[in-house]
Amino acid sequence: MLLVEDNPADARLVREMLADTPRQAYAIAHASSAADALQMLGRETFDCMLLDLHLPDSRGIETYWRFRLFSQDVALLILSGMEDEEKATRAVREGAQGYLVKGDLHGNLLRREISHAMERHSLIRKTASLNEQLTKHDERLRRLIQQNADGMVVVNHDGIVRFVNPAAAALLGRDKNELLNRPFGYSHYDVETPEIEIVHHGGEKCYAAIHAVAIEWKQEQATLLSLHDVTERKRMLKELEHARDEQLRLKDQLLSSVSHELRSPLAAIHQFLTIVLDGLAGEVNPDQREYLGIALRNVDQLGSLISDLLEMTRLEAGTQQVDVCCTRIDDVLDGVIAGMAAEAEKAGIALGRDGLTAIPRVVADPARVGQVLRNLLDNAIKFTPPGGTITVRSDVEPALRNELCISVADTGCGIPEAEQAHVFEHLYQASTERRASRQGLGLGLFICQQLVRKQGGHMWLESEVGSGSTFAFTLPVFSLESELSGLLKCARAVQERAGMLLVEVFPSSKRRLRREDRRALQELRDVLERALVAETDVLLPKISHPDWGECYPIVTVGSRAEQGALEARIRRQLDAMKELELLGLSFSLSADELGTEPAVGRATAQASVCQRVRSRLEAMLGDMCAEEVA
Repeated sequence: MLLVEDNPADARLVREMLADTPRQAYAIAHASSAADALQMLGRETFDCMLLDLHLPDSRGIETYWRFRLFSQDVALLILSGMEDEEKATRAVREGAQGYLVKGDLHGNLLRREISHAMERHSLIRKTASLNEQLTKHDERLRRLIQQNADGMVVVNHDGIVRFVNPAAAALLGRDKNELLNRPFGYSHYDVETPEIEIVHHGGEKCYAAIHAVAIEWKQEQATLLSLHDVTERKRMLKELEHARDEQLRLKDQLLSSVSHELRSPLAAIHQFLTIVLDGLAGEVNPDQREYLGIALRNVDQLGSLISDLLEMTRLEAGTQQVDVCCTRIDDVLDGVIAGMAAEAEKAGIALGRDGLTAIPRVVADPARVGQVLRNLLDNAIKFTPPGGTITVRSDVEPALRNELCISVADTGCGIPEAEQAHVFEHLYQASTERRASRQGLGLGLFICQQLVRKQGGHMWLESEVGSGSTFAFTLPVFSLESELSGLLKCARAVQERAGMLLVEVFPSSKRRLRREDRRALQELRDVLERALVAETDVLLPKISHPDWGECYPIVTVGSRAEQGALEARIRRQLDAMKELELLGLSFSLSADELGTEPAVGRATAQASVCQRVRSRLEAMLGDMCAEEVA
């Protein structure tokens, strides 16, 4: 480590703090001027540098820039006095890994900041290296596309090769004479732009994009085939995809690391502010209570910003989990509205609910629906003046018979028409009249729209300046007819016996489902899907309840022997899932015959199957699949 400090007392203090380190040894080189330090950087390699911005031969932010040009591979921490915090903060914005105030310095803080600075610098360097690799890959791919010569093959109407150029012969891995007057051998050449797989004599595989054009060749109708080698492109695309995935992973790792470092001190600040506000540390006068309240609100806001950043990163990386199931969301809507009622009342806003009193079952993630609704209500409260109203409405629109529409309408300032198309973009904030109410990074609506899409719905906005805004989103309504549509098209569904299997998964001890159970439950669903036969079996959306577990209904048609074989196959595969036992989860598998009913006409028979499934679900699960709203 290189210590650049002109004050001997400060330099000695840093050495003493780092000397008493049981698990880490620091080799410290000291320079008291910028010139000496730059010479040392040219001669030696350092992992980290502690830099005082005020040196005899260099002062201020210029000191940082002089060293940054010659220390790209070194994690750089700024040492500053109380009066230099603004300059140190600017250096951090320009690329330094952090700064330390000399007056607040102690051993644990110094060692922790050095360690974190080196970790952050390593992640940043890896990300930069990946970006450089991506640029090189893109440039190489462009050169390959530009320089590649296409192969040309002419075949007659019987598919016999009449002409082949050297590039095509090389691509196909055959001598020109081996190809002429013989069948071309690839049956997809009459499709507009397919890709073909070519296997050479040695077993090596390559790929070509093929394009066909009808021509006349030597007084006969023929087809000109253009072959373009895409083997390298496919390989490069695979590498690019891997590199981009790695870049997203590093980005997520960096944000997670930074958020963890921020959340720990934020939690401590929140705890001690709460202790002081509650009077546990002594009496607090009104002015102090007001100032502490402002600080506490800003701590909460910063925590929310960190959560939004992480959520956006996971959505972009495709790692955000959405756990959909067949559920009613009445309790979710009522719970969110009740939770926001106090905030609305404090703002002088009337918050209420309208629409259907009995909401049909939907296929959605209740936790994510609550997250979306809380965000929309929070925005509505911010942008609605005192005396205004906010209404949450749930309805099944006639034009959207298979979708439940949930909307949040306010009487606020509204959004200009020119900006409405951008409100769902990340980092975008509308220029409304109530600018003082704006907080956050402009990620909330972007996150909401992505979560709704992951549940099979869509979100939109209707707004008029001065009259208010309505944000609405849809969720798929659970419909047996839709779920069983593929099965009902099969003739066996109305000719043979129908049955139902119910797989229930529940904790062996009396506890609620935990987050760590989710991966095993997703694997269980995958096992069930692989065990089914597409034409005769359907896995309905799961029915989840955190107090007792989850159940997976399966509808099947066929003979008793076929249904028995399916039951045995599922039981055998679930018995092999050792992870369930390790997590303390048990399963039960029950089978029931739905029987057959005489029916006149295919449509009547299909309706009969649906009714029998619905009736049996109601009987087995206690109104878990009640009649849907017409």
